[in-house]
Amino acid sequence: MTDVLDRLRAADPAAVLGQLVTDAQLQAWCDAGLREVLSRVSPSVAARPAVPPAVPSSGEGPVLPGQRRAVGRPGLPDRSDAPGAPSAATDLAVVRSRRRRLVSAGRRWWLPAAGVAAAVLLAVTVGLPGRTAPAMAATPAVLHYAQVASTSKSEAEALASRSLARQRLQRTAPEAFTVRWHEWSLSTRVDGRQVTSAVVPVQVALTRRADGSAELVRRTAAPQFPDRQSRERWERDGRPAERPVEVEHQQWAAGGYSQEAAALPDDPARLLPVLAATHPIAKLGDAEVLVAIADAYRSAQLSPAQQAALFAVAASRPGLEPFGRVTDRAGRLGYALSVESDHTGLPTRYTAIFDPVTGRLLDLEQTLTRTAGSLNVPVPSTIGYTVFD
Repeated sequence: MTDVLDRLRAADPAAVLGQLVTDAQLQAWCDAGLREVLSRVSPSVAARPAVPPAVPSSGEGPVLPGQRRAVGRPGLPDRSDAPGAPSAATDLAVVRSRRRRLVSAGRRWWLPAAGVAAAVLLAVTVGLPGRTAPAMAATPAVLHYAQVASTSKSEAEALASRSLARQRLQRTAPEAFTVRWHEWSLSTRVDGRQVTSAVVPVQVALTRRADGSAELVRRTAAPQFPDRQSRERWERDGRPAERPVEVEHQQWAAGGYSQEAAALPDDPARLLPVLAATHPIAKLGDAEVLVAIADAYRSAQLSPAQQAALFAVAASRPGLEPFGRVTDRAGRLGYALSVESDHTGLPTRYTAIFDPVTGRLLDLEQTLTRTAGSLNVPVPSTIGYTVFD
């Protein structure tokens, strides 16, 4: 048994054995698997050629402590509600260390005719994750950008400058407002369950009243499917979020909601230090500039002058590459500025789409560019977006 433990730890201690509490637990699990395998082998098996072991059906075979079988998918664990499952805020940052597969993933294991040690190895292998590759997670289409020869930094700055000139005199930000947007993330959770079989957008509405009271509501929208296989998996998963589901509801009493973003300067030269006061731009770079701009839109109704000033700040940043014209997810023509960052653990391109006339932020996209790590998605893939109404 010690040899078996050593082999398993060498295979992948983080992904598999990290979920076991003690060696005694693994010992008991291995013994159960060994008994099952030996019970299937007849005394005359020594004279037979090696044959592949049967994959246990749902409800059969040993299961690792802390795991449960996926419904309708023998051999694949369902981790959506396992203890310690990552939250929506941390899924993408830690996914490589928490969803690694066994070195033996995808191989077929054969039962030799003789030798208890071989039977023990088979018993350990049955039911471990990694034997069958899970289906690709459903993701939205990647947007396509019209990056023509004229697309340049000077073009972006000229567009922003003209937007600022148009909007400069419209400097009033309302005290009472409702801002709306819809968003999606690969780590979207509904009723505590991560949904990967469908793209489930979330509609968000933030309302602030003149007395300083406010309300924020997040509610799921209709699921979307990139292909027929995704719809079929969603149906097997029990049709999560088939009807609208309220995933968050916050309320603030009178005077309880302060809108700091409404006090943002509408002078581009003064904006960056204010944004950097609440966002680690110096550490994370220009990707965080785009995140800070989107956060401002999520917290208040900005004046037209503030919107144009934020566009001007983005256009002036040396690390933000002009990606050119693009139609956003709401069908609106916009101008894209983009930067790649790996601060979440995977190379991800952050792309902000601005209205080239008003400077208003329309859409912020996050796209995997070079590798998906342990995320079960193709490359490139959209892994998150926020579209403002």
